[in-house]
Amino acid sequence: LVGKRAAYDLIEGSVIPSTAVVEEAIPAEGRAIVGLKLAPGRAPGNLLLPSSAVRLIALPTAADGSTADKLAGSIFVGRVVDQFPAADGTSIMVNVDVEAGAAPTIAMLAAQDRIAIVRDAGR
Repeated sequence: LVGKRAAYDLIEGSVIPSTAVVEEAIPAEGRAIVGLKLAPGRAPGNLLLPSSAVRLIALPTAADGSTADKLAGSIFVGRVVDQFPAADGTSIMVNVDVEAGAAPTIAMLAAQDRIAIVRDAGR
């Protein structure tokens, strides 16, 4: 493990899984970490483990699900860095590694509470 980096915070005395150690710094060149606060129902519970590949789905602005919003339905690919309960006791905080160019759009969608996470089978 010498010369390698932790992919996420490690708890003293814990067993270190292979996904916890990486060769390069996080985020890597051309990547960014985006923090998301997700309300219940916007992410699969307890399945967003570090290194899980996920899709971030842009939700529509209108309550009627109108497709007039150009970003609605956009899909961004990312990888979970870590997750933890939000201070409000119902939401979760998820840090996701994404393409640097998509990070501002994802952050904007998250600030507007317009993003959901999907983890597919085999990812």
